[in-house]
Amino acid sequence: MKDPNSADTAVPRATRISGGHILTPFEEFSPGELLIKDGKIAAVGKELSAETPAGVEQIDADGLFVTPGFIDLHTQGGCGWDIWMGTTEALEGWSRCQAAHGVTSFMLTTGYATAGYDYLCKHLDCTAVAARPLGVYLESPFCSVEKRGGISRDRVGPVSVAKLDEIHATLKDDLAMMTVAPEREGALEVIAELVQRGIIAAIGHTDCTYEQAREALDAGATQVTHCFNAIRGFHHRDPGPLPLLLTDDRADIELILDGFHIHPAVIDFAVRTKGIALTSVVTDNIRAAGLSQTDGTFQRMEQTIRVQGGLPRLEDGTIAGSTLTMDRALANVICFTGLPLKDALVMLTATPARAVRVNERKGQLKASFDADVVLLDGDCTIHRTLVAGQTVYKLNSVKSGG
Repeated sequence: MKDPNSADTAVPRATRISGGHILTPFEEFSPGELLIKDGKIAAVGKELSAETPAGVEQIDADGLFVTPGFIDLHTQGGCGWDIWMGTTEALEGWSRCQAAHGVTSFMLTTGYATAGYDYLCKHLDCTAVAARPLGVYLESPFCSVEKRGGISRDRVGPVSVAKLDEIHATLKDDLAMMTVAPEREGALEVIAELVQRGIIAAIGHTDCTYEQAREALDAGATQVTHCFNAIRGFHHRDPGPLPLLLTDDRADIELILDGFHIHPAVIDFAVRTKGIALTSVVTDNIRAAGLSQTDGTFQRMEQTIRVQGGLPRLEDGTIAGSTLTMDRALANVICFTGLPLKDALVMLTATPARAVRVNERKGQLKASFDADVVLLDGDCTIHRTLVAGQTVYKLNSVKSGG
């Protein structure tokens, strides 16, 4: 994949954002100033006049919050586009849609050998027009048949190092994360091999027991794919994996914050139990996300998906992704948990950055970090998104697709 810090479009050599309420998110400055040079954050603080070069581009953030760009670890599409369309137009449209909702970095989430997969493997760079991909996140073929959720049955395959070799040879360094159901034969060996190769192993789409989940963590798994969803439930005599995954600090969890996938009370419970430092807010959104009219029917992976009331389902009623966007996810997590914006932001910025090992350059407004910045108001409406110091979205500029 192309270096995500490079850009073909000219970027202003210096930009100064002033007048806003800066949330780094671990510090705040109000009013504060942010200085960007050559796509990186040069300084952040209260008054940066002495450090600002002549001829700098000025952005007035008066009345707005200035935050790190959001990082969505689990997304499939938006604004009429998705990964399965397999075209440059679709992937670029998806990238622009992400930016329109505050996302500056995201995981290309799909399944092995799904429609559009071959195209994706050859054209990952085309998504780098706005929000930029961090890599590919595969939910299949190592998931459980019983807990595959919206994944079609023919996309579930054998769990083996040989199959991993095949996948890795195709995606090479772009393969960033894979979901594995720990109860499946060969799962622990594959998890250990993923760790050895520097690929993040995630527990998910699984019917595993408490003990099997612990073995997966012992083998090196560090992520939980959309916790609570497509995962064995809790019972006081048969706890399943959830009590372990919510309390073991070796595991980061993802939470889909649309209010449908998980009851708001359970979201509050999970965040209080796990903490903001180990919880990443995700969307798991599909092509209908970000559209003014989300309801409708479309085909994906030879399956019919019907969106009704903003909730996508297969014909058998199985939930199949969401229509959530990250700006609404931020508003929801504040509403569901009562957390202040500063703390809620951690779960969309610093935590996902650390979970996928890019926290030395993304997830905070900090000197030398990538200048991925969002300006938003108190209702979590995005007014401007910058990626590597370049404005890639301004309010009312996004285009929808087919």
